[in-house]
Amino acid sequence: EKEALACFEKGISSISPAHGLELWLSYLEYVHRNCKDVEKEDKLFSQAIQQLEFENDPSYKLSRWHARILAKRGDISTARKIWNKIVRYPQVKGIIFIFRKRIFVQEVPTRRVNLSKKLPMNVGPIMFNRKVAG
Repeated sequence: EKEALACFEKGISSISPAHGLELWLSYLEYVHRNCKDVEKEDKLFSQAIQQLEFENDPSYKLSRWHARILAKRGDISTARKIWNKIVRYPQVKGIIFIFRKRIFVQEVPTRRVNLSKKLPMNVGPIMFNRKVAG
């Protein structure tokens, strides 16, 4: 772990912040896979997000990934806070529609659908958030 950190620190100090995103992503991937200290991982994500800011991470890859990790850990409230920060930025407001579509697509299959003969009757109401009869 010390060797990876030394290599990362040498690399991050040698390049411009514009190229730092990929290096941060690689290092955070290493930490995520090999370090069991979640506080350290969260601190590194915060450091990376603060260092890179919007100019060097315009699609908020780090923030989105951190939110997914937090959600998988069960820390939904912190994950939601991160997503709320992301969607408040003016640069992102145009793509919120895409995120909503993605959420909708993920939500529909997880809802209870009777996969029997009633399926065609139930799919429409589920897709349009209406109560399923029956």
